[in-house]
Amino acid sequence: MKYISIDTDVTEDLSEEEKKVLLNYFKKYSAEVKNLSFEGLKNEGLFDEETFSLEGILLAVKDIKKKTDKEAIIEASKYRSGLGAIAIEYTLEYINGKWEIKQEKMLWIS
Repeated sequence: MKYISIDTDVTEDLSEEEKKVLLNYFKKYSAEVKNLSFEGLKNEGLFDEETFSLEGILLAVKDIKKKTDKEAIIEASKYRSGLGAIAIEYTLEYINGKWEIKQEKMLWIS
């Protein structure tokens, strides 16, 4: 995997500071971190039209529903290829100063 692209512009619920934190979090992996959408990756020539695949992965936060100060639901997706994509809904709980995954539910897979 050459890169991890995180489409932070899908949801307006993330502040600029939260976007920076999210992008910095993924720097721990040995891949370049980008802030590009699917269209952005295509425009940069990073999408293979023949195989419908990326040489990296695209992560996107589709929706954030904050239920309380201690619980939130996030819908996120991952795209690697037309046959390598998934969307998951995460229920998060704020425990001891950090958000933890309480439950996850697959929404779709290809």
